[in-house]
Amino acid sequence: MTHTSDHRSASSRSHRAVRLGGALLGLTSVCACGPLDASTPVQEATGAPATEHASRSVHLVAHPSRPTVDGAGSEIVSLHQASRRLAITSSDAGAFEVFDLSDPRRPRSIARNGLDLAEKEELTSLVVLPDGQHLALAIRDEPRGSGHRVEIRGLLDGALVARVPVGIEPDAVTASPDGSRLLVCDEAEDYWRATEAGYVSAPASLTVVDLSNGLAAASSERVALPNLSPEEARRMRGHGRSLERKVGGEMVMVPLERGDATQLEPEVAAFAPDGSFALATLQENNLVARIEFDPSRVVAYFDLGTNTGLFDVDDDGEVAFVTEMTGLREPDGIAIDPTGKFFVTADEGDTEPKASKSIPDLFAPGGRSVSVFDAATGELLGTTGDAIDRAAHAEGAYPDDRSDSKGSEPEMVTVFEGPGGTVWAAASLERANAVVLVDVTSPRAPRVVDVVAVRGPGPKAPEGIVHYLDARTGGHFLYTGNEVGGSLGVLEVVFD
Repeated sequence: MTHTSDHRSASSRSHRAVRLGGALLGLTSVCACGPLDASTPVQEATGAPATEHASRSVHLVAHPSRPTVDGAGSEIVSLHQASRRLAITSSDAGAFEVFDLSDPRRPRSIARNGLDLAEKEELTSLVVLPDGQHLALAIRDEPRGSGHRVEIRGLLDGALVARVPVGIEPDAVTASPDGSRLLVCDEAEDYWRATEAGYVSAPASLTVVDLSNGLAAASSERVALPNLSPEEARRMRGHGRSLERKVGGEMVMVPLERGDATQLEPEVAAFAPDGSFALATLQENNLVARIEFDPSRVVAYFDLGTNTGLFDVDDDGEVAFVTEMTGLREPDGIAIDPTGKFFVTADEGDTEPKASKSIPDLFAPGGRSVSVFDAATGELLGTTGDAIDRAAHAEGAYPDDRSDSKGSEPEMVTVFEGPGGTVWAAASLERANAVVLVDVTSPRAPRVVDVVAVRGPGPKAPEGIVHYLDARTGGHFLYTGNEVGGSLGVLEVVFD
């Protein structure tokens, strides 16, 4: 398939970081977001996927998933390495559950705590704090409600320690490595009425929760999201993307056309290893925000560009990776490597129209890839291209009924160090009910090593994913929150 639209070709060649403040408000071209130059050995779109399976030296082994008490809404996971404890949301029940990882292949449920939420409140995210004794939970209210908050509770007994207000509809919470602060993504994704000027949404924001004076004295500070530059706003409008939202009980398409906080939607955040900065995905806007502290502020937006490859874009009962597709990355999950030098995104996609209705004239939603970027500049370093869907198909996990939309859907991602200084990314594949393992030791040449289906009956829909290093044995494990399966996925990374 040949690209015929001029705006597609221009946009796929450009990749910009917008520095906010002072004299750096202009746009700086930092790299190409399509094919890289010859010195950057990434997966070729027309070649076979760079995939290794269990016969090779590094591979994934899936152990049976562990059921949760409530059996639904098991979406977000977080753990504390030293105490070998893991927490998982039970969003449908307004509760969280705690597992003991003493036997990492067979986690054992040791606590379940309800939150006594109001009717329209929802638990969206959690993070176990570095002390290993407490966790922070993000709770959203209805869009115009006043109950949007973070609660800090005891990990095992669920006792409430502090409650702090945050922005509208918090979707994710994460903690700095030293436990001195939390960062909350206030997505404000809902719209509630139409006016002559369009649909109305509250402004999104970030919230920094200060824990430096003790958990009981936690306080919060809202961080505004700066408007996009005029050029960035024009480019966003030119993509022709829309958001599918429920307004007045009906599903409507809301055009992405405003470059202000009412149409910016922060999704997931990650702290640098030294806590000096954080990054947050703005999925629907195809951006990553860089946040610095003291004072807390957004200092840059990184435009994530596009991914081009040969994909299956037809839900026709046959899998054929033959259609050239260029997709906006639109990542959900993000992780920063142990050095703080690069970040990795899981390029799920979340705008409309779907792929089969976007090509050839528009970018498709989602890169269907895992991508690596420079954490300081936002420069694209490397991408898995079209290798993930191919590897999922080789595993027998590729969801052809999602081909016309977003394929395997890389959802969340974690990055960890393996033996010999190697660096690895693992991403949950929500629609493939699987996990992909990517070697990112060479950031300019990320390599898909294995895809393995999460074990358990029926669809699992893994979303949250975390890495656990068993200090006693040196074993590496991955755990997923299986939203539909209502379970904790258990996988082992085997380094032969």
